[in-house]
Amino acid sequence: MGGVTGDGQILCGLCFTSAEFDKKTNLKNFTSEEIVKHYLDNNLFFKPTKEIVTYLEWGLTQTVVQFDDVRKLWRLIPYGKQGYRKEAWLFQYSDIVDYELIKYGKYASACDSLKIKIVIDDTDGSAVYITFIEPPQDIHKDSNKYKKIMASAEECIEALQRIKGAT
Repeated sequence: MGGVTGDGQILCGLCFTSAEFDKKTNLKNFTSEEIVKHYLDNNLFFKPTKEIVTYLEWGLTQTVVQFDDVRKLWRLIPYGKQGYRKEAWLFQYSDIVDYELIKYGKYASACDSLKIKIVIDDTDGSAVYITFIEPPQDIHKDSNKYKKIMASAEECIEALQRIKGAT
């Protein structure tokens, strides 16, 4: 059982069932955005099989991206200074067009910005960023913290390579 949403989007039977809707639910009463919000709020269709973290101050970690290899989805969890979380973004594996690791430092022995830029397949060729280090952080490249962060960034690059190789 599936159907058409109020804004004209098609919801397949598998998605209808996994959304835990009652069989009497009239999809015309919901927009596709409301259904996606329902999925996300109830963690119904995204179940991470892999998480990548960055390392904050005092040994704390922050999840920056999650992958769901079963559903071929990935979720970007952006954060700002001091771990402030913004809204998570959900993408399909097939949305990834290209990616690159971007590092900056004021001097050769330190890094104050480390991101992975991911170009997304949409009409304007936009990009999203997975942030591991951002200013005003200035992390020495020989520190354990930097080595842990680089290992996470490399783990993320490996996951992206695997995804691009499979799509």
